[in-house]
Amino acid sequence: MKIIKTETQDKLNLTGFISHTDNKENIIVHIHGMAGDPYTNNWYSYFHDKFPKNNYAFLVGNHRGTGSITSFAKNNKPVNIGNAFELFEDSYYDIKAWVNLAFELGYKNIYLQAHSLGPSKVVYFMNNYDDIDKIKGLILISPVDMLGLVMSDAKSYNKLLSESKKLLSENKDNILLSNLVFEEYPMSAKSFFNFFTLASACNVFCYEKRSHNWNSVESLACPVFAITGTNDQPITAVCNPEPALDILKGYLKNSKYSKTLVINGAEHSFEGYENLLIKEITNFLKTL
Repeated sequence: MKIIKTETQDKLNLTGFISHTDNKENIIVHIHGMAGDPYTNNWYSYFHDKFPKNNYAFLVGNHRGTGSITSFAKNNKPVNIGNAFELFEDSYYDIKAWVNLAFELGYKNIYLQAHSLGPSKVVYFMNNYDDIDKIKGLILISPVDMLGLVMSDAKSYNKLLSESKKLLSENKDNILLSNLVFEEYPMSAKSFFNFFTLASACNVFCYEKRSHNWNSVESLACPVFAITGTNDQPITAVCNPEPALDILKGYLKNSKYSKTLVINGAEHSFEGYENLLIKEITNFLKTL
């Protein structure tokens, strides 16, 4: 495993980790979820070890949604971003930077893997990237209905939305909301409103009855593997996992090949199920 660095087209410096294979055929580029990072989840040690042994290099990097409030260098100056201050659409620049680096390193086949909030970002990326034929497949681990999840606590959601609107009207975009999102994450007014409205670009998946546009999912032409677990709480808070993935698969009608899997007993972190997860992912990739 080696440390690697890249720079986005808007001059944000990113850092990540890569585990190479002996050849430069296949690489999995992983996009972590909400306020996550490239190292603390237990599965990263498995990914860096097992994927290369199956002839798939593994790359995971930070992005402007890493951590809640994270210091980056942009145009050689420090800037605080993180999930508290990021804008969903900017995730495009981060994913593009890591994808471009994978190609610069000589890898021919790139597979985008993402977790939790990450699948929404990857689908958005695929709908805006000019060279989508370079991406040979998507692995969507716990593709969360982000709006449905935050709206599952209607009282909390309405309070957060009302406060964000008020602060935005007062030009206080970067003021943190009074309450934590999901009782865990601080978010600024601009970020909450950017992420959690019907019109948001983050509103990709929908597992409940609300007005929803599935166009970004329907447009996917590459192979897609969607995975969750029976105890994956951000999924179960909105819908039972099996019907959730059935709904998703129904909108993957233009994908060359789509597969879904619900792993019995697995939670959102997939702790204790890392080897099974890797086995299922590599089996999927080997069919392509």
